[in-house]
Amino acid sequence: MVRRSIVLLWFAALLGTAGAQVEPRPVILSLNQFQQQLDQLNVQVDDLAAHPEKAEALRKTLPKKWTLIGGRLPVDVETSSLDQALTDFQKEGPEQKKTTLRELHTQFAALRTEVDRFRQPEMVNDATRKRLDDILAAREFASVQGPSWLEIVLDRIRDWIDRWLAKANITPPDLSWVGRIFIWLLVAAAVSVLAVWLFRIYRRRPAEVVREIIPFAPSARGWRSWLADARAKAERGEWREAIHLSYWAGVSYLEAAGVWVPDRARTPREYLKEVDASDPRKATFIALTRRFENVWYGSRRAHADDFDAALTELEQLGCR
Repeated sequence: MVRRSIVLLWFAALLGTAGAQVEPRPVILSLNQFQQQLDQLNVQVDDLAAHPEKAEALRKTLPKKWTLIGGRLPVDVETSSLDQALTDFQKEGPEQKKTTLRELHTQFAALRTEVDRFRQPEMVNDATRKRLDDILAAREFASVQGPSWLEIVLDRIRDWIDRWLAKANITPPDLSWVGRIFIWLLVAAAVSVLAVWLFRIYRRRPAEVVREIIPFAPSARGWRSWLADARAKAERGEWREAIHLSYWAGVSYLEAAGVWVPDRARTPREYLKEVDASDPRKATFIALTRRFENVWYGSRRAHADDFDAALTELEQLGCR
């Protein structure tokens, strides 16, 4: 693909960059058709030696440019230099006319040769092939792979669209902005998902400063009384209240055991800090506290399994 584009660009450089407007639309040719066009022009230019008066008629038949298709992208070949040569030919003397005709023949022959050379497979000798294999065997090329079947299909589809647009003389629109918008949409979506996730975490996070002040110290009411009320709530399916009362049953039990001095204004996290790290009951009390916070202060809905887990944790504390 790359080599074809380079050859076609070389054609354009040889035939010039500026031209007279004879036809409003370019003539679209394949490489075979372009080669045939070169052969016809070569014969017509050769005929000018005997009939120089035909130069103007030949000049008027030239399009503004040829559009060559068959590569990855269409290539425009301007005819301005050929048009100018035929214009000058009509004003030149006999000797100058011969020089101009030789230059045109040389130009057409070079183009014809390039088209033929392009169609021939490139010859690679054994030494060159071995050197290429050694280079590709290096570590930096270990992960290099050829195009996948999907990439090949997409390339063929793009080539077909390019050829269709070239035949219809339609300039494909610049859609690079679509890619930029798509990237920004992906970034915005990722940021939105992250923001929603953080917001939900924030809402579920237990409030550490909320103080549930009860009118008496938790141990003033026995842990069995707290637990009995919790079971009564559970029988009515009021799982949130059941877990709430289960937590206070655990607090009442530890407070009655002398783990801390009674204070009815403590927060759940402050109760945790009062339990010594060496106390084997601390891990269980942490689990019970987190369950209570998630259900009571957080947004998590309580279920029967949560209450059963709270009862298990109370038993591990010693509430039997």
